[in-house]
Formats: sequence, C-alpha cells, structure tokens
Amino acid sequence: MSSEVFDLIKFFWKHYNGKGFYLYLFLGGMVLLLFLRERRKYNRYLFWYCIGGLILYWIPYTAKIIMDYAIGKTVYWRMFWLLPITFVIAYFAVSCISQLKNRLFAVVLAVLMLSGLAFSGRLVYNKDVFHKSTNYYKLPQTVLGVCDAMKKNADGEEIRAIVPDELISYVRQYDPSIHLIYGRDAGKDSRTDTMEAAIVYDVINNEEQDKETFREALALSGCNYLVLSEEHTMDWYAEEEYEKIAKIDEYCIYRIDK
Repeated sequence: MSSEVFDLIKFFWKHYNGKGFYLYLFLGGMVLLLFLRERRKYNRYLFWYCIGGLILYWIPYTAKIIMDYAIGKTVYWRMFWLLPITFVIAYFAVSCISQLKNRLFAVVLAVLMLSGLAFSGRLVYNKDVFHKSTNYYKLPQTVLGVCDAMKKNADGEEIRAIVPDELISYVRQYDPSIHLIYGRDAGKDSRTDTMEAAIVYDVINNEEQDKETFREALALSGCNYLVLSEEHTMDWYAEEEYEKIAKIDEYCIYRIDK
C-alpha cells in the first residue's frame, strides 16, 4: 500500500512540476536561504516550514490520510500549492541582489535570474490553452446555440435537459435557468443528487445500452430535452423516437414530450 501511495505522490509531483524547473529552483533557493546573512531567524522559520510541508506530503502514511479524509486522491497535487514556491524564489533572488553593492553586478545578476525563470518554463498564453473568444460570454459558440435552440422551442416552459458531459459546466454558466438532470461531478464517484439521476447518467454514458433501457431512463429522468453528439451510440434511435428540433455543429437536440 505504501509503495502505491509513494508512486502516486511521485506522479503528482511530476504532474505539478510539468516541464519547467520551478520546483528545483524552489528547492535550491530554500536551502540557500540558510546561508543568507540578513534575517537569519526568519529564513530558518521559512526553511523549516517548507521542509515540514515536503515531509508531510511525501510520507505515504500522512499522504494517505490527506487523500482519504481531506482533499481526495485525484487532486492530491493541489497540496503542493501550500508550498511558498514563488515566494521563496522571489525572496531569495531579491535578497541576493540587494546584498550586492555594485549596481552593475546587481543588474547582471537580476537579468540572469529573470532569464533563468523565463527559460525554465513555457509561456501559458499559447494557442494550446487560449483562443480568441467568439462571443461576449467567452464560452464556446456551440453551447450558446444549443441553449438558445432549447429556449426558443420551450417558449417559456421549464427546461429539464440532459446534455453531454463536456457541455454541462458551460450550460450552467450561460443560462442557470436550464435545469440539468445531473451535474459535472456525476462521473466522479457517482456524485448525483438522486438515485434516478445516477441511473440516467449510467445509461446515457453506457455504449452498450439497448432501446428499451434508454427509453426507460429518459422517462425516469423527467427531462423534456435531450442533447446528444452525432457519434453517440443511441443518436439513431433518438432521431427515430423523438422530435429533432435543431442540430448545432456536432450536437443534435431532441424534444421529449411526456
């Protein structure tokens, strides 16, 4: 058990660090804090705080307790947020530069340290992470189209909808008046408000469901709108059984009359 937890910690440490060197700069700066002349007492407190956090997070037994009773296993890497990484790096850099009496040497050292920070990571403002927004809400345009199509068809009627997992959070942001049968956490340890919602989620996301089970699940949910991707295994059945009111990009929207 301890070896499995330790392997998990190593995985999250690597996942948290990514491809940069910030954690290693942090570890180096943390050790070198002890050799700074100024504020030695404060530096020692900061050093032992960092050491205590690292020990607490890396010992499998304490990590297991944190995973099971505090933050959860899947997001354990967030515990590393409690380490003052950016503060230690910045504090060490400023302390070293401020001790140099020669201004030229201080400028050169500052440039070298900033260059080290710049080249030790990757610019976050890149096309892989960010793209130009196409609307005021800064949400995928497809989501706006799906929601607007349901609202137009409902004509003031309450909307109870089932939408694919990738649209759930966006729908809630755009129009919270659209009642979703289950939330974005439904796939995480079956976190649903009701047993009916859990059953519906399992059926909708099961690739081997049959027509009868699918129909019963929709009836159980009490929804009046269903959004499916064209690639969903039951899209062909929904198109035969229910009224197709719109198609927005790769998503088909069906009206389910009770």
